[in-house]
Amino acid sequence: MKPKKYLSQYFLLNKKYLKKIADSVDVKEDETLLEIGAGRGELTQFLIGKKRKIICVEIDLYLCRILKERFKAVDFLEVFCGDIRNLKLSEKKLIVAGNIPYHLSFQIIEFLIKNRKRIPRAYLTFQKEFAQKLTAKVGSKSYSFLTCFLKFYAEAKILFNIPQSCFFPQPKVSSALVKIDFSAHSELSLEESQEKMFLDFLRKIFQQRRKKIINILKELYRDKKKEIKDFLEDRKICSYRPEEIDLKVLVEIYNYLQE
Repeated sequence: MKPKKYLSQYFLLNKKYLKKIADSVDVKEDETLLEIGAGRGELTQFLIGKKRKIICVEIDLYLCRILKERFKAVDFLEVFCGDIRNLKLSEKKLIVAGNIPYHLSFQIIEFLIKNRKRIPRAYLTFQKEFAQKLTAKVGSKSYSFLTCFLKFYAEAKILFNIPQSCFFPQPKVSSALVKIDFSAHSELSLEESQEKMFLDFLRKIFQQRRKKIINILKELYRDKKKEIKDFLEDRKICSYRPEEIDLKVLVEIYNYLQE
C-alpha cells in the first residue's frame, strides 16, 4: 500500500527494533495496553505476546480492516477505528505504546496529560529532535517550554534511538523511543486551579528564551519591578535566561508573583 502523507504514515518495519520496543513496554496483570497508530500491526504482533488486553487505535479505515482480519483470532484484542483524541477511556489503568503520527506529537502529549490518572506509563516513538526536547536537561540547547510542560506532570527519558532506515518510507530524521512515567512523578506544588495560568506563564517566558529572566518578568509584571529584582537577587539568578532555570524554580517565581 502507498503511505498517506497527510496522516504522517511512516511504518516501522525493522523486526529487531519492533521487538526492542515491545520488550521495553512494562505492563502488569491489572493493566491494559493501548497502542496508538497500530497501522498494519507490525508492533502489535509483538505486543500480543504479553498476553494482556490490548486496544489498537488506527485512524486509517483501510488499515483498520487489515488489523481486524490479521488479529481476528486474538480474543483479548480490539480495534478502535478513529482519532485517539476521540477515544473515551473506560479502563482504570492503561499503558500506552506506539509509533505515533509525528505531526500529532504535541497533541498526543496533551492527551496523555489529560488522562494521566488512567495512564501510569507511555512508550512512544517520536522524532529524535522532539524526543530531545521532551527529555532535555536544564541549561541544554533543547530545554524548552515543551520540556517543562511534560516535566510538570511526568518523568521522561529516551530509551534508544531508531535509525531512519528502519522505516518505510524513510523519513528525513531519526526517531527515538521515549518512556513517559506519570506514576513515578510527584507533581510540583501548585494549586490545580492555577495550572493553566502557570502554563501560560511558562509559554510567555520561553517565547523570549534568550532574554534575561529579570527583563522578561519586568515586562510582564510592570507593577512589581522592585519585588522581582529582590526575589531574583536573593536566588542569584538575575542574569539567568529561561533555559538556565529549573522548573521547580520557575514554579517558585510564579507562586511569588501571584501573592
